[in-house]
Amino acid sequence: MFLRITGDTDVQSGVGSIIDDSSGPAEDHFAPRDYGAGAPDIAVILMCQDPSLNLKRRVRFSRKDNTLYLDVMLDLPAMKAAKQKTRMEFVFKKIYHDVAEVIDRYTLSNFNSELFLKDLKSWLDARMSDTGE
Repeated sequence: MFLRITGDTDVQSGVGSIIDDSSGPAEDHFAPRDYGAGAPDIAVILMCQDPSLNLKRRVRFSRKDNTLYLDVMLDLPAMKAAKQKTRMEFVFKKIYHDVAEVIDRYTLSNFNSELFLKDLKSWLDARMSDTGE
């Protein structure tokens, strides 16, 4: 399974370093795991923008390449004001919440979403505990 974490963020948000520190490890961690023949690839796009832009979250499932694309919306002023550890905890909790919510909306046969979400939560929790201020 392929899990990519990327984003569209302002450099002042500090979210870029979270992407840098988690994208490669996420790919390495989830690539060898088997969640069934119907497991989709998942692309998480962290969208850290000013709420006044009124951007809408995009969610798209491509049947052609069996990939689920989803935005995780983050508030730029809140991210700028937060310390890095707090920022990271918020981002990781939001990733889990949004991925779980979107996966629940889709019927993906032969995909053990319960196991995937358990592994995702465990991996995100471990990333949070490995990083300090």
